[in-house]
Amino acid sequence: MFVLQYNHNDYELILNDIARELGLRPKNCTLHFPENVGTGYIRCAKLPNGLQVNIINASLNQDWWIHRIKSNEEFYTLRFDELEIPESLTMAIDREEKLESRKKIGSAYLTSSLFDWYYIGGKGLKFKGINILFSKEWMAKYLGLNNTQDVFTTYLSIKADRFELEPLDEEYIRLMNEIFTDDPDNPFPVLSLQNKLLILIERFFTRLFERHKGRLFSVKINNDELERLQHVESILIKSFNTPPPSIPQLAKVAAMSPTKLKKLFKAVYGNAIYEHFQKRRMKHAAELLLTKKYSVKEVGSKLGYANLSNFTLAFKKEFRRLPSEF
Repeated sequence: MFVLQYNHNDYELILNDIARELGLRPKNCTLHFPENVGTGYIRCAKLPNGLQVNIINASLNQDWWIHRIKSNEEFYTLRFDELEIPESLTMAIDREEKLESRKKIGSAYLTSSLFDWYYIGGKGLKFKGINILFSKEWMAKYLGLNNTQDVFTTYLSIKADRFELEPLDEEYIRLMNEIFTDDPDNPFPVLSLQNKLLILIERFFTRLFERHKGRLFSVKINNDELERLQHVESILIKSFNTPPPSIPQLAKVAAMSPTKLKKLFKAVYGNAIYEHFQKRRMKHAAELLLTKKYSVKEVGSKLGYANLSNFTLAFKKEFRRLPSEF
């Protein structure tokens, strides 16, 4: 399995990380995959208006896990993905979703660097994607928001109300294909690319706000509350081999009522408190298994499971496969 974990908010650095894992060197911010990994390419560019773009057009010849680890530096990524899934795909967009096997899917969605995001895909997956990265300052200016804190509030409203998944229709695909027709071995035509990306961005946000006008900004949270929630989350996942603290204990740490803590935690992290703990616990189990240093039994023991069957059932519930298969 090809594994890449990163927390950069710079597509050129991410491309260099991939190249280093593969023992290759990119050219013109473009990397062609070797046959053992897949066919196709990944490329990136920084544009004059402050946007960054990452483009992938590839078919994968092995299992893979791409994981962007959350960071404290606030950036946003608008993702346009077309996927053909031969077996299965696990996708986490601030919350876990399982996409069924043997399907062709396409969606546009917004993610934040303040939360984890990852794909776990199987051999034979075909992936065409355009990822557009921008800062909170760029997004605030584009959306006409009064301050950068409103950017995060807007994102939470989108995420909490589950508006972020926009199906790719024929117009989206047409716009994307105009970008994919550029020769990957030549530098990007910068101004042309910039204009095409702005059309994609405008279409996404226009359709989003038209459909849900008046329903955004439903989640209100200030910087102090966010910092307290992040502290609670760090305590919650500090150890996976002992039971997590109780809700009243966590509420005391957060200096808010248990009801408010549960409401804001779910709005920010996409899951209830203990559901979030269990998902992070299973994700840690997957990371330990991928090192190939521990047996399934040893991983279960590290996570506090006295009964191996209970660990196996919990892992299968999360990833739809047994730990031994993973």
